[in-house]
Amino acid sequence: MLAAAMAGPVQAKMAEVPAYNWSGFYIGGGGGVHWLDGDVDFDKSKSWELRKECRDYEYADGDHFWFKDYGECVAGTIKEFSHSFSTSTDLDGDPSLFGTFIVGIDWQSKRNPRIVAGAFVDIDFGNADADFTLTKNTCDCAYVIGDGELELDYLLTIGGRIGILSEDNTTLAYILAGYSHAEFDGSLNLYDHRRGVTTHLLPSEFNGGTIGGGVERKLSDRLSLRLEGRATFLRSESATFSKWTTDEYPIKVYAGDPIYQDDPIPLTAVAVIDKPTLYDCGTEIKCTQKVIVSEHHKEKTIDLEPDIFSFRAVLTYKFGGRHAMPEPLK
Repeated sequence: MLAAAMAGPVQAKMAEVPAYNWSGFYIGGGGGVHWLDGDVDFDKSKSWELRKECRDYEYADGDHFWFKDYGECVAGTIKEFSHSFSTSTDLDGDPSLFGTFIVGIDWQSKRNPRIVAGAFVDIDFGNADADFTLTKNTCDCAYVIGDGELELDYLLTIGGRIGILSEDNTTLAYILAGYSHAEFDGSLNLYDHRRGVTTHLLPSEFNGGTIGGGVERKLSDRLSLRLEGRATFLRSESATFSKWTTDEYPIKVYAGDPIYQDDPIPLTAVAVIDKPTLYDCGTEIKCTQKVIVSEHHKEKTIDLEPDIFSFRAVLTYKFGGRHAMPEPLK
């Protein structure tokens, strides 16, 4: 009688603890808060070359060019100049809301039922954005040379998780890791005191890794609520804005003969020294043309390395069999 009396409460207590089945496919949705962080590097280089080129010019009656000459033309570089500049700053983002949708599958170990592993694919939608300002420091001041903004369109993550169940089989504590792809919209404004503002598009696709962890609590046979924190570290992407400018100055020549002096002289100055028929080709069909060529090369490169941090709550629905109740004591 005593044994039967004791068995009744034990069986009742066991019946109160459901042995949930954690294996199976699930879908879910939810939302949370996320924000952008990261680094921005900007490099600017400029080179300038002034050189002389020798070309053949087909002479026509009535042509009078200051740069015609019967003598030998020696081509070469007259002047060269190069300059580079670098600066760095941070992405400054504010927290914003986002929504998420997830599909996954879990496996509960048969050898050790307290271990659960799984795989998932989820996508986050939200307009997390961050801005940045590029500055240049001189000896006595700092001034803005550009600014920009980066806005997240969506974040797609493929990953897996592994965790340990609580003794009552209702709560899973887990860690996760995955591969992520992010799409952004962004623009960069560069300021020039002579040319004004120029706007450039920033890189739009980034890839990287995600790590995180959380807890999931069974609300019923099929419904679960998970609370989770994640950090996504995306690889850096660069955009280069180059501009080549080549200017030929046939109206600028070297005064004197041979014309190999250091600086080009405007046509008006040459007219004081020379006469229009100084280099008359006569009956020759071709004359040597000495052209002063100025070539400019400007290159600006911006390197972005954004990070995404988030906290989320997700409600999931699991497909599959219902939980199995413990067998009564015999």
